[in-house]
Amino acid sequence: TIIDLPTQKVLKTLKVGHLVHGICAQGDGRKAFVTIESNNTLKVLDTKTNTITDSIDLPGRPNECAVTSDGRYVVVPLLPPANSAVIIELAAKKIVKTIPVRKPHNCFTPEGGSNSIVYCEARDSSFIRRIDLRTMEVTNDVKVAGDPRPFIVTADEKTLYTALSG
Repeated sequence: TIIDLPTQKVLKTLKVGHLVHGICAQGDGRKAFVTIESNNTLKVLDTKTNTITDSIDLPGRPNECAVTSDGRYVVVPLLPPANSAVIIELAAKKIVKTIPVRKPHNCFTPEGGSNSIVYCEARDSSFIRRIDLRTMEVTNDVKVAGDPRPFIVTADEKTLYTALSG
């Protein structure tokens, strides 16, 4: 649902699929990306026209996505049995790397956005995985004191705040 915040009126409701799970937007706001659990897809939303312009098939059930500020990559965590985060290069509309992540749920860039760094939680392993998109490799696993759920990383990457479940 697209809402005009000053008036709090619904501008449009898009039918994108059953079991919508996540939404993320690139830094300039021109595109947003929606994950659909029921059919394992990532939908591309043009925010100027408020229309779905593309659909990318995923090899598993997606959760909360993260997109680079420039819109080059979208990282989508895939629930078990896939247990991974896929990195999609949007220009090519294809997965360019699959990173193992046990029981992922959320992926986020540092606050303010990033073109090179994304973090994805590994819920049953009690850590949050830092992925460098320049090398397409995990550079750090941040150990946390339980099952990490939503989290934020400060822009300077010096502090991570996480909610813990269980």
